[in-house]
Amino acid sequence: MSILRTLAMLACAVVFSCAARAGGLQAVAALAPADADVIVLINGASDMRRGDAQAVLDAVLPFLQLTNTSKRWEEFAAELDWTPDKAFDKLLGQRVALIGDNIWSNDRAFALITEVDRRTANHLRTELPIAPRKLVAGKAVMAIEKGALELISARHQWGSLLLIGPSEDALLLDKLAGTLGEDVPDAFSTSPAFKRIIQAAPREQAHALFFVRLPDPVGGWVGGVVFARDQWVTVSAIVQPHKKLPAINAWSPEDWSPMKRGALAFALEVRPSDLDDPAEFGLPEGILSDMLWLAPSDELRPVLGDLHAASLTEDERGALTITTAVSVKNVNEAAAPIDAMMADFVTDVNIQRGGAAWSHDFGGFLPEATRHAPIKAAPGVWALSLWQSSGEFAWTFRQSPHPQDAPAGWFIAGTEPERVKTIAAAFAQDAPKHERPPGKYLSIGAAHPAELARVLQREQVSPIVLAMMRLFSEVGWYIQAPSTTEAHGKFYLQLAEPK
Repeated sequence: MSILRTLAMLACAVVFSCAARAGGLQAVAALAPADADVIVLINGASDMRRGDAQAVLDAVLPFLQLTNTSKRWEEFAAELDWTPDKAFDKLLGQRVALIGDNIWSNDRAFALITEVDRRTANHLRTELPIAPRKLVAGKAVMAIEKGALELISARHQWGSLLLIGPSEDALLLDKLAGTLGEDVPDAFSTSPAFKRIIQAAPREQAHALFFVRLPDPVGGWVGGVVFARDQWVTVSAIVQPHKKLPAINAWSPEDWSPMKRGALAFALEVRPSDLDDPAEFGLPEGILSDMLWLAPSDELRPVLGDLHAASLTEDERGALTITTAVSVKNVNEAAAPIDAMMADFVTDVNIQRGGAAWSHDFGGFLPEATRHAPIKAAPGVWALSLWQSSGEFAWTFRQSPHPQDAPAGWFIAGTEPERVKTIAAAFAQDAPKHERPPGKYLSIGAAHPAELARVLQREQVSPIVLAMMRLFSEVGWYIQAPSTTEAHGKFYLQLAEPK
């Protein structure tokens, strides 16, 4: 793997923990052209080795299969007569900009600009095997890594700027070399996108920034800032697609509190049921995008609401259970087509797991009665413990105590019948008082990865994945679409206490 990719991956990893400097991101943004397709800016990366991120990176590296990258970095540092940590501090410890062009085509190109002191720049020239290649805008282009990379340097304020990129990406390198060390015309720091992104978090806390231009037909861009404090890392992100987002109604996550109680993980999302493909409108893919009713039949489409939810819990046996819910416009009209859908679903699950076919259509009879369907597997067919050798799937419907409001009712289903009944009963009660006003949320959720790992350790789950999950005690997110032109939200994670 090339040194550029090593630099890029290690730079991106700094997103987990960096030290802020006043005006730092503004200064780094001034190094990048506004028309780039990808921009990752990092300020003050050297402190990442002294924070909680180092333990995270040590555990994540095997999962990312960066063993060869780490080895190559050690070899590169040795060529400079430095330790790997010293090489990181010297070469990536100040201000770094990763820039990409044409990323949605086969001609994608990447380059990295990093700010170093002049002693470091001189050390590179004297210790690395370097061969002159050409001149671009009066600057010498040097070949390194046996010609695989090009290195260009220029004086900048108190130090030097290094521009590094693969030789095959010469067009991007030549473009960036023209203004290296000089004022960049139409710099990213002057763009409306940068100004909007930097508003997403307190400036004194922002440690890194990313920007990605979206391909057609969605178009537009997504970007955000990253900041860390103590054991918490937060990403504030914004999406501004060219294609208008569908208008959604405000709703309160507190109305769905029964789904969250005792959950190891939960997600609440809006997916307008009249959209064949929400992604065409720039909507995020969504945690619940694979739910059956998100690709509704003509019979289901008129009766489904826009709100969907799912939660994972642990039952008395210590096994994982799943419960889902979707809003419906009218319980009596929704029951029959949903019963038909569930009859097909249970039959398909049984056949796929080697069991006997089962098909019983309840036909919408007594919607508030709880339906039970057997789930069976042939001997030797593996499945998650939520359906072991046998089990059942349950579902029911509940009318809202205030059917004139949205949602008018709910369809609740899951692998633990008693939880399905408990949630259905809670939905039928008066909605709780709202501690905060409703919002136009696209998605909101949270999970406890370390607790999930404890439950999943009996399953056929990769030990590396479980080890990664144990690193985080909590993750969460929310995404709002207050208008048809922009969605914004936050993703946060809390590092687990070391054991």
